[in-house]
Amino acid sequence: MLRLLPLVLLLAACTTPAAVPTDAPRPEPPRWSKLTSDLPADFDVIDLAGWDQGLVVTGNPVDPQVRFSADGQRWTEARLNGITGFAYGGATAGHGAAGYVLGTSERAAAVWRSEDGANWQRIELPDAALDQYRSIAAGPRGVVVVGLGEGRRREGGVTVYSDLQLWFAEDGRSFVPKVRVPADVSTGATPRVTAVADGFLLDVDGSIAGRTLLYFSPDGLDWQPIGDGMPATIEKVVGRSGPVTAMLARTARGDEASSEAWRRDEDGQWREGTLDPGKLPDAGVSPNGHQVFTGIRQWGSGFLGFGYSAGTEGTVGVVWTSADGLAWDRMPVRDNGFDAVRSIYGFATVGDQAFLLGGAPQSTDPAPVFWRANAVRTSEPEPVAVPTTTPGGPVTEVVDYVPFRNPPTSSDRGECFTPSESTTRTDAWRCLGGDPCFSAADHPGQVECPRSTGESVLLQLTGPLPERHPSPPGPDVAWRLRLAGGAVCDPFHGAGPEPLEGLALAMVCGDGTMVWGNPDTSTGTWTVRTSADEYGPLTTSPVVTAYR
Repeated sequence: MLRLLPLVLLLAACTTPAAVPTDAPRPEPPRWSKLTSDLPADFDVIDLAGWDQGLVVTGNPVDPQVRFSADGQRWTEARLNGITGFAYGGATAGHGAAGYVLGTSERAAAVWRSEDGANWQRIELPDAALDQYRSIAAGPRGVVVVGLGEGRRREGGVTVYSDLQLWFAEDGRSFVPKVRVPADVSTGATPRVTAVADGFLLDVDGSIAGRTLLYFSPDGLDWQPIGDGMPATIEKVVGRSGPVTAMLARTARGDEASSEAWRRDEDGQWREGTLDPGKLPDAGVSPNGHQVFTGIRQWGSGFLGFGYSAGTEGTVGVVWTSADGLAWDRMPVRDNGFDAVRSIYGFATVGDQAFLLGGAPQSTDPAPVFWRANAVRTSEPEPVAVPTTTPGGPVTEVVDYVPFRNPPTSSDRGECFTPSESTTRTDAWRCLGGDPCFSAADHPGQVECPRSTGESVLLQLTGPLPERHPSPPGPDVAWRLRLAGGAVCDPFHGAGPEPLEGLALAMVCGDGTMVWGNPDTSTGTWTVRTSADEYGPLTTSPVVTAYR
């Protein structure tokens, strides 16, 4: 749904961010051609997505409708059995062989999946209330749905949600139980999830603490906060190319809003870039602060951003390109026909074709407008332990955990009692915050305790670390496993049930699965012996990720 910035021009507030040098070559800008579409003039397009077979749009939220097109010009109605409404923050997604629509049926939130645009299968989300769902994304790592959590409280007359809930399906069909991400947000918050080449980004506007809420996950299950170090944002969009995360945001600078470009590298630091406001006599040339962003997508090895610019003559759609996420060049507005609409708010690719969607046209014809261009081949990101396959299945990703790499999600005070019982690492301890918690020489008096949900607790120590008596070095023991299907498993300590097939209970997973004995690491695909309960029978389960 199109949202526009109120046209309140404060010309004296024009500020220009400091330039950041960059040697990255400017990408060749795409040549956009305006299309003639047979969508009805009164079809209020909400969202656009694409996959191998074509494009899907959702529209008319009062009377939900879905249309499919192979070329962006000729559209046919798609009938989704039982759909009664669409998600608020992003109702469509597509990747590879399938497209998706997120909405509600009479009973629960659901995902509709199609490979041909004509036949749609309904998949109800497990334990999803009708008001929880918000956004869907599909990419090479799977499909993620995000919504507001169940924990809520009243604060200052406002309902505050203490967490977000996510559902993940590696195959786009079987969604695992909810994953929780901590985030104090107000009722009107709209979390948005974006699929990128190496995982997913999750951004949320509406933090009651004024924080920039942004998370990255390589697998849709483990989410790490990456927004710390950014000024508080009013609204933002994010994208990723290789190890670089790019953000276009409106931030509060004193009493004024500022439109800004930011980039985050592997070192975790955010660096401010530059945003081209355009040059007169082109349309929509406005002071800083009047550029509003609706999306970022990877374009080759760089980025393409889009939104609108509010000027004295109204608003016009705007598209920017960037080679590096720092320097953003504005494409000519009039030469590409972007002045025909008040905003560019949709982007999709189908094969070697890219499509833009614009809305709220300047003419008397209210129909949406589409553009098409040759898509630039997306460069593969730098290797980040992307699993390959062996005859036994996906190669297990082995992660050597580095404490204090990312900001913790909470803090506490307490002590550590003994060296860890879960791993032989010499920096691991059994503490009030769990086992293992990790120390580091550059963080004296602190340990970090990772949680199975992707969160971590910073424990301020109330006493010294316990003595560690020298002992023969042991093997590198995995202290956490993620199994195929999404179950996350942690070590079991104490008196357990009777062994099964001679194997002692070693781990218990979040969904109740029991892991017996040590992993079989003789091939690239690790496996473990598992059971649904203490009585068996045992089955063999592949390990997707092992944390050491």
